[in-house]
Amino acid sequence: MEDESGEEEDAGEDGDGAVARERLAVLPHRGRTEQRHPPSPKPQEAKSGQTLETESRVAGPICRNVGMCDDRDRLPTSDDLLSSAFNRILDHAMDTRSVLVLLLGSVVAALADDDAEFVNDPYLAFRPAFARSLPVQIMLTGVVLTLVAVLFIHLMFTAQYHWPLAPVNYVLQLSGVTTLLISLIATIHVVLSATMAESEKWPYMLSYIAVNVPPLDLDNNTEGWSIAERATWLVMNASTSGLIQITHIQFLTLLYPSRLEGRLIFALLGPLAVVAAVMQLLPISGSTAANNIASAVRNVCNAALSLLFTVALFIWGLLVNRKQAWRTDGGTAVFGCAALSLAVVSTALNFLYVHKEEEFVVSWDGGGG
Repeated sequence: MEDESGEEEDAGEDGDGAVARERLAVLPHRGRTEQRHPPSPKPQEAKSGQTLETESRVAGPICRNVGMCDDRDRLPTSDDLLSSAFNRILDHAMDTRSVLVLLLGSVVAALADDDAEFVNDPYLAFRPAFARSLPVQIMLTGVVLTLVAVLFIHLMFTAQYHWPLAPVNYVLQLSGVTTLLISLIATIHVVLSATMAESEKWPYMLSYIAVNVPPLDLDNNTEGWSIAERATWLVMNASTSGLIQITHIQFLTLLYPSRLEGRLIFALLGPLAVVAAVMQLLPISGSTAANNIASAVRNVCNAALSLLFTVALFIWGLLVNRKQAWRTDGGTAVFGCAALSLAVVSTALNFLYVHKEEEFVVSWDGGGG
């Protein structure tokens, strides 16, 4: 009996070893990358309880020795797939963030290099002077418009005193002031209309450069000025300039009443006034060279006229009729000081504009009271 039981135990151990070897052959190797499908179950005959107990006792230590055999045998679940996808997305995000940080560092370094290389903005060299900016144009036009309006009101209230003394001078002053007032009102209207139209277009802001009134560049004219409109505007400017200069010349004949002095004044100042007025009409041709020549000649004539007017005022007030010019009754002395001061300032500005090709000409308006 003991021999038979020993033989049965040996046979059982041999059977258990065979089952373990079969399971080891089925398990996937660690070095392989491709996933093995679990072997399809084969129909087996019913085993006895002793055989099942022996298999479970042998398979336990084998799985513990091989390691993670249950995790390798089972198929991946949805949680595993989601975890793997999340890890991949996280890795990609980390890579993208690293690239963005690198690019940002490169941009900052480039800007630092630019700041170190360009101490001053190079585009500022091409910016027009502030005197030709839109705010200065609007301010100066408004100031001159206010002064001319005050002078027009003054002429209207002093008509009963001025007309009996010098009717020709009163007519010339009233005509010159009226045309100048109309010209300034038209100028401020054109400037404000252009700025309003510009503010209604992209980028809904105003330009730095002053409005060109009138636009004399025919090739780049985008403001809708026709040749007839430009000609009308230039005729208005010429009429205003001519009336103002003639008024000043006629006023000097009142200061120097002799016939010889009057003829000398008309002979010296008359041609300059006519040339200055004609130069206002020359830009109608649309030629750039003609515009430059007209601007230069007009500025020279205005500067010469302003200088002669100023010298004549100083000679009359300081040498010819000093007692009557500086009497204190009626505000004569105050008016004389103001007239001489404005004459000096106007002469300096006109000489300053001689070497500049400006569209706006400073006209001397002193001594017309």
